[in-house]
Amino acid sequence: MTKPFHAGQAARAGLVAARLAEMGFTGADDALETGYSAALAAEGIGPGV
Repeated sequence: MTKPFHAGQAARAGLVAARLAEMGFTGADDALETGYSAALAAEGIGPGV
């Protein structure tokens, strides 16, 4: 029952990202290269903590 919801959420996230990029929003250059999760990075918690 939730599987279609997950696909819909992924599609929505893609559309939002595309619209934000269209409006000039940018992100971190190394967003996919960090050694730990974005949630931990947002809290300022790095590896080894």
